[in-house]
This record gives sequence, C-alpha cells and structure tokens, in this order.
Amino acid sequence: MYNPQKTTVSETSYAILNAIRNESDIFRTSTPLVQNSSDAKAFGEFVTGSGRYKELFWGILINRIAATLATGREFKNKLARFRRGKLNLGDVVQTVWVGLVLPTGWTSDVSSPGDVYQTNKPDAKVSMSAVNSKLSYEVTTNDVELSYAFTSEGGLFDLVSKIVERLITSEAYDDFLMMKWIMAKNLIANPDAVVGMGETLSSQATADNLTATMKEVVNDYPFMKTKYNEAHVQAPCPAEEIVFISTSKSRAKLDVYALAKAFNLTYEQFLGNEVQIDSFGFDDADLVRLYNVLDANVALGLLPAYDAFTDAELAYLQQITGAVIDQDWFMSWDRVYEMNSIYDPKHLNNNTFLTIHRIYSYNPFANCTYFTEAAEPTVSLNKSTTTIAAGSNETLTATKSPNDSSVTVTWSSSNTAVATVNSSGKVVGVAAGTAIITAKATSLAGSATAKCTVTITE
Repeated sequence: MYNPQKTTVSETSYAILNAIRNESDIFRTSTPLVQNSSDAKAFGEFVTGSGRYKELFWGILINRIAATLATGREFKNKLARFRRGKLNLGDVVQTVWVGLVLPTGWTSDVSSPGDVYQTNKPDAKVSMSAVNSKLSYEVTTNDVELSYAFTSEGGLFDLVSKIVERLITSEAYDDFLMMKWIMAKNLIANPDAVVGMGETLSSQATADNLTATMKEVVNDYPFMKTKYNEAHVQAPCPAEEIVFISTSKSRAKLDVYALAKAFNLTYEQFLGNEVQIDSFGFDDADLVRLYNVLDANVALGLLPAYDAFTDAELAYLQQITGAVIDQDWFMSWDRVYEMNSIYDPKHLNNNTFLTIHRIYSYNPFANCTYFTEAAEPTVSLNKSTTTIAAGSNETLTATKSPNDSSVTVTWSSSNTAVATVNSSGKVVGVAAGTAIITAKATSLAGSATAKCTVTITE
C-alpha cells in the first residue's frame, strides 16, 4: 500500500488561502486564519464538505486569484505588446485617415466675399475592423485534486498553475499564431511591402547590408511617403514609434548597437522598440493549432473561408528576416477576456473557462515593411518606345528574373482609348495618341516594372 509522505503546506499556499478567505464573509467567519498546516487542513475540510462552498472557493480562486499567480511560467506572446486595449462598447473599430489640404493664393480682393462659404472636403479614407475571433478554453479539475491542494507542500499553487498555465498558455500561443498569421497573409498579398535582399543572412557582410537597407527605410518613415503602407497614403511615423520585429536568426546575426544607430535610437531605446519572434513561418504543430482557430471562427461566420498556406509560401515565410512597422500597425483589441468557473456536483468536477473575443486586423494607413533573403524580381522589355498605326498591333516581349513560375507578369495600358494590351503583351492601336504600356513582374519577394511608350498614328 502506498504511504504518502506527510508534508506541510508552503507559505505560498498560506498566502493564497488567506487571500481567498478575505474575499468571502462565510470563509472569514467559518475558517481560521491560515498560519500552519493544521489551519490549512481545517480550511480544506470546510471547503470540501459542501458543494456550495466548493463552488464559492473555485469562483474566488479562478476569478480573483488565479490570474495573478503562475506569472513567468506560462508562454509569453511577445506580439501582445501591440494589443491596443479593450473595447468597452461595440464590436467594431473605425480607423480614419485624412489627407492634406491644398492651399490657395491669398487675396485681399473682396469682390466675391461669398467664397468663404464654399465647401472644401478633405480626402478621407476609412477602414473598419470588427471582432473576428471568439474562442473558449476549458480545463476540468476534480475533487481529488482539490483535496490534495490542502495537504501537500505547494499543492494549492501547483493546482492554480495547472489551471492557469493550461488556459493562459493555450490562449497566448494561439494569440501569437493569429498575429503572425495577420503578418504572413499581409506580406504574401502585398509584395510591394517586401524588400528583397537577394542574399542569405549568413555573414557579417550580409548582416551589414540588411542593417543599411533597414536604415534607409527607417530614415524615410518620418516623412510623407506613400510607398510604405498598403493604402499608399501620406502617413509619417516618428522614429520613436517605429518597431523592429526580429527573428531568432536575424537577432543572432545582426549587431544590436548597429541596429540602434540605424533606427536613430540609443541602445536602451532600441531594446524597448524591438520585438523578437521565432520566425515569420509556421511549423507543422503551429499549423495544426492555427487552422483549428481559423476553422472555429469561420464556422461562427466571423472570418471568411481562408486559403491554407502553400509549400512555396511556407518556405518563403522562413526567409523573412524582419519587419519595420509603425507601432500602430496592428489592430488587435480585446472585446471580452473573462475567466469563469462552475462546479459540477454530479461528477464532482470543476470546469474553468477562459473566454476571449478579439479583433485581429491591421491598419492599412500605417507603415509596414518586411525584409527577405529572397531576391526581388526584375523585368525588362524589348522596346522602350514604339509606333503603331491605329488598327494594327505589335507584341512586346518581357524578360523576367527569376525566369520561373515564382514570378508572374501582368500588363496594363495608361490609356485604353489609345492602345490596349492583353496578358501576352499584344498591343493594339485604337486611336491616335500616346499610351504607356507597363509590364509588372510580381513574386512573393516584391515587384518590378518596365514601361514602353507607344505612339498610335492614324
């Protein structure tokens, strides 16, 4: 027969029990202040003697005590620093960008005083982000586990850790994967946001090249540039609000002091503006959990049907070495974050639930630039100018690099009333005038264009 070793409850457990005792009048009046193992045993006997008291105990433990314990032991989602806060009302966040106002020449002429009442509406754009994730996590504990919490050293702390670590670590890990998914889908869908280095980050020389390229982008961010955000609007970002998301690989290769200088920050300031993740990619275990979360939200109608990553996309994500982003790029808000507990007297179990409703999105008006080891594509045309008679045609030839299926070429005309172009580069003259035919080469690593000016004659 197994004879368990007699131990005393630790001081940590005393503090937890007294904290629970102070939260309830019935516990304060019916149980002793816990100062030793005998007090802890008496407290436990009172709690386990009634289903009503068990439910009260679990409720206080979970709702008011548990979330403050086990800190430092659960998985930390480093991307959670981008969480914008909690929505107290509503399920939608609206982001508005307002453009600059053009000036007019001042005049003292008062012959037309009514012009002060003219309406001059600025250019404005709106982006809406709605709650698109509603998840619930559950852990079941039984009365046997509860009774041990009052008799073993550190038992109550271990019980809380079991509950909290399972719930919070599960939630934090899924939250991390969802935020990585937002970035991954964004950079795949927007190759213009990617800077291709064309070299593997493997030496000091390649590390220096990446740092110098990042510095050029960082130096641009405070200015009214339109090429660094998805909406292509003028959106300056102050240096102190630029965040660098590094990977385990890039963090090991890049010199932190050089990075701080590149970001125009002190070493200490830079460390506060850096977030390190493992990678921008996903391994098999990551994908199982990620797709489970996505499927759950698709089933609720909160997310549209999604495309799973292709093997080529997964390989490409592993080549991303970092991102420079505006700290307000992520649109991640909590609508509900609650931990609750309910006792099941029929099965002598206690079920603890962690429920989270969130927004996972990004701000299309905020700057975001990714860096990859892959090379950006190039494209050239066989002609830079040509002349075609109306009603005639000529086929332009585009040469792309890399010359494989990873690069697609699309064609467009600046004036289809003058000349049209099809997907093969065939240009047809429509009417006299001039049009610019553009061939755009696009891959996951970025895009490039080549242009030909076409003159159409009668």
